[in-house]
Amino acid sequence: MICNTKTTPASKDELSTMDEEFINLLEPQVLFATLKQYWNDMEPTILCSHLAEAMDFYENFCKWILQNKSLSAHYQKKAREMLRKIEQQRSLLLRVAE
Repeated sequence: MICNTKTTPASKDELSTMDEEFINLLEPQVLFATLKQYWNDMEPTILCSHLAEAMDFYENFCKWILQNKSLSAHYQKKAREMLRKIEQQRSLLLRVAE
């Protein structure tokens, strides 16, 4: 499991258990769909702020995946794809926020 409470880094075995379903949760469209349900209850500027924070988190996570050479090429490729999607979504978010 990647998110653990141990003070030691996750082992290679723990990192390799990261499955496709977990990776898919990081897709920007999933993030938008999740937060969109709160759109009516939230000021647009506050929503955009939350989205930007979430994108920063996902971007940093993807960069961590790319730096972690013990993960398979599949996850490395997925992280690069997600970084491109996050950048596209961030551009859209900036236009909406203006």
